[in-house]
Amino acid sequence: MEHLVMGTAGHVDHGKTSLIKALTGIDTDRLKEEKERGITIELGFAFLDCPDEKRLGIIDVPGHEKFVRNMVAGASGIDFVLLVIAADEGVMPQSREHISICSFLGITKGIVALTKIDMVGEDWLEMVKEDVQQYIASTPLVGAPIVPVSAQTGVGLTALKETIQKIASQIERREDAGVFRLPIDRVFTIKGFGTVVTGTIISGGVSVADEVVILPQKINSRVRMLQVHGNSVQEARHGQRTAVNLLNVEKTQITRGSLVTAANALYPSLRLDVSFTSDANFSGKIKNKDIVRFHSATSEITARITLLGANEIHAGESCFAQLYLQEKFAAIAGDRFVIRSFSPAVTIGGGVIIDPLARKCKRNCADAWEGMRHLAQGSLKERCALLVRRAGVVGIKPQELVVRLGSKSATVVQALRELTQAGELVLLDAESLECVATETLQRLQETIVARLATYHRQNPLTKGVNKEELRMLTGAYIPSRVFGEAWKRLEGMGKVKMEGNEMRLSSHAVDLPDELGMLKASIIEIYQKALLTPPNLKEVISSFPKKEKEFKAVLLLLLKEGVLVKIDEEMFFAAAAIAELREKYRNFLLAKGKATPADFRELTGLSRKYTIPLMEYFDIDKLTIRVGDARVLREKPA
Repeated sequence: MEHLVMGTAGHVDHGKTSLIKALTGIDTDRLKEEKERGITIELGFAFLDCPDEKRLGIIDVPGHEKFVRNMVAGASGIDFVLLVIAADEGVMPQSREHISICSFLGITKGIVALTKIDMVGEDWLEMVKEDVQQYIASTPLVGAPIVPVSAQTGVGLTALKETIQKIASQIERREDAGVFRLPIDRVFTIKGFGTVVTGTIISGGVSVADEVVILPQKINSRVRMLQVHGNSVQEARHGQRTAVNLLNVEKTQITRGSLVTAANALYPSLRLDVSFTSDANFSGKIKNKDIVRFHSATSEITARITLLGANEIHAGESCFAQLYLQEKFAAIAGDRFVIRSFSPAVTIGGGVIIDPLARKCKRNCADAWEGMRHLAQGSLKERCALLVRRAGVVGIKPQELVVRLGSKSATVVQALRELTQAGELVLLDAESLECVATETLQRLQETIVARLATYHRQNPLTKGVNKEELRMLTGAYIPSRVFGEAWKRLEGMGKVKMEGNEMRLSSHAVDLPDELGMLKASIIEIYQKALLTPPNLKEVISSFPKKEKEFKAVLLLLLKEGVLVKIDEEMFFAAAAIAELREKYRNFLLAKGKATPADFRELTGLSRKYTIPLMEYFDIDKLTIRVGDARVLREKPA
């Protein structure tokens, strides 16, 4: 069975709730205060079965101006609207505001129910019908059928039901990104079951036992039970009015405006790029940096609006804008919103979210306008390529693109593959499909070459630089995977080389000037003559007055070339002497099984000054392992 949602709209006391009761037999006013005051305060819910296997969920919204925020919450997610206008009063202020809200939410299909016809004469009814036709001609409901009806006498109810069914059959389900989202419009508890939330699923679907998260609170939960219009089901889909029984969630933790969604699917944000249009009926003007009320799905959040390229806009005008929200909101590109003034709270505009994960931009920057225009009007592949370029060296994954493009995962993946085949993108991982723009990778390659050239210039006596150090010099924020891809491409072009863990330009070679060459030879001679009893570092440096800087550079080169071995900060040995001692020490251990410091001194004839550091070095070098005061071979003798 296909499910659709119809919402009511209209001025207070025009008979919305009575009409729904007459159509369905369900009284949507459930609060004591609603019964006492005779007006709808909270959202009410009913349903109507159509003959063509469609079940129509009905959301009855408040008509009083004080409860417009509740009306907006109910209007989000509906497929078409039943505009209720009382024949004895005609079009009233809240009728106009409700239709503006529906317009901004993208609701273009609807019916006008002209109620209370039992209270007026035929001539008056005709005059009101004419007035309503004239009014809706300038709204998205232009051409909508107008059905006179009386909930009290039942006149017109059959015609209204037939018209509702006809409009329902014409509704085409809007494509969604496939990510399960249920904006919460009601929270309550049931004894023995715990917390239950209700709402209209605006995209994707959910099944019993699915892992979900409640945003923006980031509460992890699991679906215990599902109901659609009071019937228990194993799964619920896009367009269905659904009750979800959540595990491990307290009623006090969540409110209307929270969102139940698939785990790890959305990215709550404080900043939104939007296409904004001012309400044609708004008599004032909207200024840059105004504080406003942002309504989307069932959320109401205080926000600051930044107008791009304009200081103010007037009724009916449009522009690109950024909304900076007081609290995080999880959206998908293409979601619609309504803006109301902060005080007094009246509807002043609305529009479409272009990028739900926007970055801060300068409002008079032409590139910012062009980027928003591109995201608002470009093809899927063009928008996809732009977002990958914007991600820079950090790269971007398909799931983030699903959110920022508002398209299904399979569609996004196909676009990524086509862009990769065209050479515009580089795939970093075949499994996750993480990617980066080709031009971004090329700029990174240029930066790596430049950083290496600078390093070689500043360190002429070193062969290369450690891989991680080079990444940090290039940009600590660069992911290892992206850096590795850039390096691989540079190697393929023959521009760079890697020896061990050191990276260098292919053209670089250590070329010592004569003076440094002589210094190098002198240092080697000192350590080769000293064998296993070298002087400490300070003593060696003192042999070369006023050349400490050059000495340290040459010493580092000798360590990298493997000519010298560093035991600690003050003790260095000729590598050949250490190699010879290592073999001698190993043979001793093979014969004796273990060696104490006293054994090592007897083997080498060295003092404690050298014995302990050398034994610790061979531990680090993984020749030996300490057992008590003695050492044994780490390797197992054959």
